[in-house]
Amino acid sequence: MMLILDMADLSVVPPEHLVAHHCSYFGRPTIIHLLPPDSRREYGIVAVKMPTLAEAMNVAREFGDAQCGSIVLIRLARQAKTKSVPSSSMRESLQVPSPSMA
Repeated sequence: MMLILDMADLSVVPPEHLVAHHCSYFGRPTIIHLLPPDSRREYGIVAVKMPTLAEAMNVAREFGDAQCGSIVLIRLARQAKTKSVPSSSMRESLQVPSPSMA
């Protein structure tokens, strides 16, 4: 699995902010560390630390490639579309409120 980001938006919004936005549907990420694409791979990798194991498991289920405790590794793909956010029924079942747009 991976999180697909619109790479054109990255000139306006830092990728860490986009990742935080997507992960916020499951909780509040506490640490985000990005390894950008390089000559060996065409995708970025981000490590996201969530406050609880349950939140990390939900992020890993939706976007993650690997999980170690409350840290999830996510591959970032260079695509023109963003991955859809969880449905409202999924958010309700997780008891996570919809994030407000600031």
